[in-house]
Amino acid sequence: MAVLFDVPLATVEAQNAGRDRVVPLDIVRVHHELLPDADQLHREGFAAVHMVSELLAPGDLRRDARN
Repeated sequence: MAVLFDVPLATVEAQNAGRDRVVPLDIVRVHHELLPDADQLHREGFAAVHMVSELLAPGDLRRDARN
């Protein structure tokens, strides 16, 4: 099983800009281009590919430290 974070480049660039240590944009763009899509992951042998899209609110994937 694979989990694919389907995040548009503009979102990745905005998040990068807010980091303490900003990664150069050319590196961010190259790495974003290298990310596989669901079809590629299926061809590589993954039986299931679950998409996580930006439709989630920013804090949806974080666990509350008190739980």
